[in-house]
Amino acid sequence: MKRLGILSPGVRVELLDGLITDMHRPTQREIDVIARVAETLAERLGDGTTIHASPPAHPECYATFDPALMVHDWERWPPTAPLPLHRFSVEECHRLIEVGIIERSSETELIDGAVFDAPARGPRSRDVLGRLDALLSSFLGDHVIRLVAPVQLGPYSEVWPDVAIVRPRSDRYAQGPPAAADTLLLVDLRDDDEDQRQAVEWPVYARWGVKSAWLVDVSRRRLVAARNPENDAYTVVVACREHETISVPVEGIASEIPLSAVNMFRDAG
Repeated sequence: MKRLGILSPGVRVELLDGLITDMHRPTQREIDVIARVAETLAERLGDGTTIHASPPAHPECYATFDPALMVHDWERWPPTAPLPLHRFSVEECHRLIEVGIIERSSETELIDGAVFDAPARGPRSRDVLGRLDALLSSFLGDHVIRLVAPVQLGPYSEVWPDVAIVRPRSDRYAQGPPAAADTLLLVDLRDDDEDQRQAVEWPVYARWGVKSAWLVDVSRRRLVAARNPENDAYTVVVACREHETISVPVEGIASEIPLSAVNMFRDAG
């Protein structure tokens, strides 16, 4: 990837079981200890044996990221702890796609600099997605509905929600995906209880100011709705069962217009 210009030539990374990780930046204390260990080994081995302690790389060789732009600490997240995952920017991820390292599809998402395989959509989810598109399209007016299309959230995240309701734009987003400021509602479908979208993606949605998020839980026949983003979380989260209704949180649409969950889940199970 360095030869292809995706990674800076001097960046120190390692490939561990398919994960690209940043090399540890040694502290001065660690550098001193390594030097003493090398001296001790040379003394014990004798016979003129010379042992060189590798000097630390130039500071610019260690990846650095602005923590203010990040939501997740992958070194503390159970599936990836304690690995210091290398974080790719959206631009670098696009380069990975251009050179064929990653296939251009909605099967991968960039979340807080880490590339994830998106959960596969089962037949129930695909059926619910079509029904949800029809219901939303019937009363959203000029707002744009995008199905399984990218939304860029800051410089290190590009997600592929099942549904995105975004503000109208003259090019209908042909020149580039919507950003958080364009986005009114992101909807993800889940038909697997192990799906971690709410835990992984919603904090990123909230950090970048996506006004509302829905998780349509197909297996449990319910819809979880979140609004009022604040820092890395939504302050209002409600769950609606299939017999209940929910208002669509889109500006210009009367708040009393409900979206009936029973219509979405009809025959989905």
